[in-house]
Amino acid sequence: MNLTRLSEIARHTGILGAVGVLLTTGIFANAANATTSPSTTAAQTANERFWSTLHGADYAGYPAALAAVEAALAESPQDPVQVAHLGWLHMWHLAEAGSFASTPQDRAADLKSAGEYFKQAVKLKPDEARYLGFYATTQFFESALASDTAGLQRADATMDRAVRLWPEFNLFTAGYIHSSDPYDSPEYATAMKRMWRNVDVCTGRRVSREHPQFVQYPATATTVGPKRACWNSSIAPHNFEGFFLNFGDMLVKKGDVALARQMYANARLSKTYQGWVYRPVLERRITDAESNVEVFKDSAPSARSDSQMMVQSSFACMACHRR
Repeated sequence: MNLTRLSEIARHTGILGAVGVLLTTGIFANAANATTSPSTTAAQTANERFWSTLHGADYAGYPAALAAVEAALAESPQDPVQVAHLGWLHMWHLAEAGSFASTPQDRAADLKSAGEYFKQAVKLKPDEARYLGFYATTQFFESALASDTAGLQRADATMDRAVRLWPEFNLFTAGYIHSSDPYDSPEYATAMKRMWRNVDVCTGRRVSREHPQFVQYPATATTVGPKRACWNSSIAPHNFEGFFLNFGDMLVKKGDVALARQMYANARLSKTYQGWVYRPVLERRITDAESNVEVFKDSAPSARSDSQMMVQSSFACMACHRR
């Protein structure tokens, strides 16, 4: 692993986008089977504000959402849901920093806060796979920025455990955090393998690497059990579309243009595709796949947000969570 190169990427792109990994494949995860907060007025208010702000892409409402969750946590300090919600809010603020007009100091503070909150959430619920996967992500970026080899190894171990606990959810997280890595690096190759494994575990079969067609796949959609992370839900209303947008982007970066176009096209199988705000982005991706290869290989942000990889874009979280 080239730590100097990885650290540079983390400074310029990863922290602004790859944390958005968390906010895409169910990120705040599907509501079914989720742990609920105590029935307090503060918790109820915080939960309502949290979800309405996220689903509405309400960037201006972020401070109020943050304050509401902080108030709920002050009332119930051992509530893992409110702890995790604070971690997720800081990650959203970090992943879509451009939309929030965040400063470098804000971004550094967000990463630190997200790491602390997810570490606390894991202590409160050690076997909650989502918290563990997000904690591993913060470990990874903090270690990359510090060029800390031992820290990166700890992050990998944490992520491996998270994947074992819930592969349908955390394989995406494990792959996405490396989508800003150099396209020809071992880390990127591993990220691609994780994305393919993700579709395998979701479909229950080995998907063709040459012709990944999912025409029959939507008929198996579910809102219960571990496979719920593979589908759209009230929590992530466009999880399915966002997944294939990102996977297509990762294939374009590798130069697999024809395969990327097939992967992008799978997003059209969603029943909610026509109402997806980012449908025009995906359609342009299909048209521009060949010309985007060099754009995506370049770690420097593009002048056009819609010409950046999803992980670096202004919709790194909203592609899945915006209603």
